[in-house]
Amino acid sequence: MKTEHLYFFKKAEDQKEVEDNVASVIEKHPEAYASHEVYAFAENNTMWMMTDLELRTSNSSSLDEKAIVKEARRKEGISYLGSGPTLNDSNCRLVQCVTERRLLNVDPLEALGDNALNTPIDKRALYELYCLWVGKKRIPFQPGITRKSVFSWHDIRSQPSLTVVVEPQDSKNVHPIEATLMVDYNFDQDVEFSQLSNVVCPGKMITDFDIRLYLKKPAFCSCIRGIVVKRIVVKLKEFTSCKVAVNGTYAVCKDVRDETLRDTECNYSISPDRFHRYPGEASVLIPSKFHQCRLPYLGPSFSSENCSRTYALEYEVSFECTRGICSSKFVALIGIGVPLPEKSYLYPEKQVKRVRDLLHIDTFPKSPLVMHDVRRNTEKRTSSTKAGILGYQTLSVSDKEGSVLTTTTISLLDSPPKTEKPISYLDSKIDPNCALVYRKDRYSLSGVKLEKSVWLSLYDSYDLLPKNPNYFLLVAQKKKVILGMPFEEAFKISIITAHDEPLGISNIDITIVKKTVVMEGQKQVCTEKSFPLLNNCLGLLFGVSLPSYHSGNKRFEYRLPDEITKCKIPKLAPSLASSTMHWDYFLVVEITPDWMTPFAKRFGAIQRVDIVGEDFC
Repeated sequence: MKTEHLYFFKKAEDQKEVEDNVASVIEKHPEAYASHEVYAFAENNTMWMMTDLELRTSNSSSLDEKAIVKEARRKEGISYLGSGPTLNDSNCRLVQCVTERRLLNVDPLEALGDNALNTPIDKRALYELYCLWVGKKRIPFQPGITRKSVFSWHDIRSQPSLTVVVEPQDSKNVHPIEATLMVDYNFDQDVEFSQLSNVVCPGKMITDFDIRLYLKKPAFCSCIRGIVVKRIVVKLKEFTSCKVAVNGTYAVCKDVRDETLRDTECNYSISPDRFHRYPGEASVLIPSKFHQCRLPYLGPSFSSENCSRTYALEYEVSFECTRGICSSKFVALIGIGVPLPEKSYLYPEKQVKRVRDLLHIDTFPKSPLVMHDVRRNTEKRTSSTKAGILGYQTLSVSDKEGSVLTTTTISLLDSPPKTEKPISYLDSKIDPNCALVYRKDRYSLSGVKLEKSVWLSLYDSYDLLPKNPNYFLLVAQKKKVILGMPFEEAFKISIITAHDEPLGISNIDITIVKKTVVMEGQKQVCTEKSFPLLNNCLGLLFGVSLPSYHSGNKRFEYRLPDEITKCKIPKLAPSLASSTMHWDYFLVVEITPDWMTPFAKRFGAIQRVDIVGEDFC
């Protein structure tokens, strides 16, 4: 049964209401509970708690969904498509924002500490992130351990695009166009730090989306002719959902509103010679002049006690062969995050810094009192912490044996106390029953089968290597990383630039950096070790010339051939998180252009990598 995410925003003194409601649901419908996440933070003298409850919800077909959603929209001030919400009513919300680092009430990057992977960032740089918004306070939402859900943390990788792939909608068509349509989103290069995906600011021209047709057969159709783009329709969709208590559990009511942004009759002919061809496939980019349009001035995507609102763009593209016999219609829906662009000269009087995190892992029996048990355990953990606490986050996930795994991340304001002798990770013992180890495609507890994937974002990496303003390095992970596998099977490396000019590289360096965080009581030490994979000098003056193709949005992509990135993933311990130690890995790639390349300057990319392992090495 499909699960839904229900959001509750309460002051600490009112959190018992949520606990009682969840206890009632588990008691009457024990199979409904999947997981819950609580994020607590202090705002002035008030402790706020955001709860993300994941349930197998009741059927809402018997409810008047439109009327229920309408009332929820009225409470939030979003009665019209894209309006609201009312942010100055002193209620707490989770809001998507684009803002400057110095405008935030909590500095979100301090938990990384000083290490070889970091370079300073201008506090005036633009950031895209989720904020817990109360009045005029903006607290960055940064869970340590999370599930992969609509409001999860998005790791910053050197991946500038998200792609939606669709087949023809009219599959029963006797004479279809045999191709695949792709809609790509190109990452905004002006943003230094991002939690969000597919961000489009209100009022912005939608030029960051590319529509590309892929062909993996010799011809589009049985006519073996060219094709014509007949029509392109771009729609904005607004999705609103709200929770409703019904029959001792919860149901989710949903409603969708849409608005056509552009409807274009194209009759744009595409001949076979316009395709960019690669081994086994060919592609063509549809000119943006047929589908670019302006996003209305919308209110932000958000979640509140009353409802959640998200947006998407729908691209409907109709094709026909030049003989007018074969035709197909493709419909691609790609979600977008609409942030609240915050421009203000009112800075916080005091910006506190999130300096470090402590992690604890516990298990509890699955019972109606599970939320109460987790809260009591968290109070015990925080009361024993002899440091300034900014807030905490707990994630509880049900397993298939009737237990609940709970991770508690406590965010601290103080640096670790100095030790008389260094803490060595060789002296630290890891309890395999209390360690999250990366296996296959998720983090899991030894011997425990979790119902939901757990994703680690504690001590995450950011794309902080010095950037060349003219070139962007793309490192895309194609497969899970297994020890001993060829590097080129797991990763694809490309260079993205706005210059369609000859590009050659003279040197490439590939390194994996292992970051070990050791904790002993309140003490905490971070060390790093580098594992060089490749240092390939391709020529002192003239390097390897890279072929290019137009990747859309006035950008060109230069793919590095597998031959020059040949190396192997070394034998490493698996990625791990426990109460005493963390093992994290970061892939660092640096490129040196040859002297013939315009605007030549060394540049690189950094990407966090989860290493698959079964045993502690």
